[in-house]
Amino acid sequence: MKKILSALLMFTAFSASAEYVINDGERVRLGVGGYVRSFTGQMEHFQYNNAMKSEGYIKPYFDVNDDITLTGKIAGRWILDDRFPDQNKFKMYDVYGTIKSKTFGTLDFGDLRNVAYLMHQGPVDVGLFDIDDSDISYFYERPSGFFAPTLSYLYTDGRDLKVNYMTPSFGGFKWGITAVQSDDNKPDTIANNSVKIDHGKGVITSVQYKQDFEWVNVGASAGFAYYHNDKYFFKNKEDNGNHNEYSLGLRLEKNDFSVGASYRQMMFQKNLGIDDTHTWVIGTAYDGEKYGISLNYLHSDGDFNEKNTYTHLMLSGRYTINKYLKATLSTGRLTWDKETSAKTDSWFGLAGLEFEI
Repeated sequence: MKKILSALLMFTAFSASAEYVINDGERVRLGVGGYVRSFTGQMEHFQYNNAMKSEGYIKPYFDVNDDITLTGKIAGRWILDDRFPDQNKFKMYDVYGTIKSKTFGTLDFGDLRNVAYLMHQGPVDVGLFDIDDSDISYFYERPSGFFAPTLSYLYTDGRDLKVNYMTPSFGGFKWGITAVQSDDNKPDTIANNSVKIDHGKGVITSVQYKQDFEWVNVGASAGFAYYHNDKYFFKNKEDNGNHNEYSLGLRLEKNDFSVGASYRQMMFQKNLGIDDTHTWVIGTAYDGEKYGISLNYLHSDGDFNEKNTYTHLMLSGRYTINKYLKATLSTGRLTWDKETSAKTDSWFGLAGLEFEI
């Protein structure tokens, strides 16, 4: 098998975010905020690229009484990418309403994330690009037909229309359930990497445990999903299938130090021609007030007509310059391995600035 080695010669990123609350401290409030992230880089075997993603949102709040708060969110996201200019787009991303009760829990309705995503526990990453579902995919061309999900939490339903319910915390435990209805077969993803499948129609349930002990702080999560519509894998034909997914996550923290791991499996019907896929990530970090450092490794494999393997190793550092500005530096390696094409083994380096008010 031919092997391609490449290096990311230069990679810079800038991130800015802000949130402002109008009428703060009152029963009726309005939050206004958003973020902008821009990326610039060049690889030896691929083109120079500029990319940007940004999101603006408004959040109204109304305290009905001391127990119940009504909340909403309307957000729009803009994507600009030199590499895929025909896919540059604007999308309404989060449009939902929330009833939050300290006694009865939280009920959401609209276009938002599922409970397994919201409750997920896993490793800490102090950099800008993350190890799970990394934005570094802007600069890498995956092999044609490559299928190996690069995230370890349940997110196959994207931000489709759904109903979420999460209980209050009882002794550190919290439970939630999501119902989602969608016929959308297009990936709900920022880069063209088919990380998310987004075909909806399913039920997701999750449990979370978080407890601060004297010797360690524990965060654990487990999720299970049943998706009824698998038209994505039939190239949107009328044939239907279904599949199940589950995820497990753990994070242990003490004095700004942490270790964590998470795991996801997708289990398909045999008539789809896909063997079970697995994704796992493990990592450790120190995330202090002035600086942080993290080391994480992600491995994913899948078999959609042929064996595919994806790995992502990243060492990241963060230094807090002042309360508004942080500097980050990351290095690592990605591999894309497909049976019938060349294996791409790429080392990268990236520097970034993060501005927050």
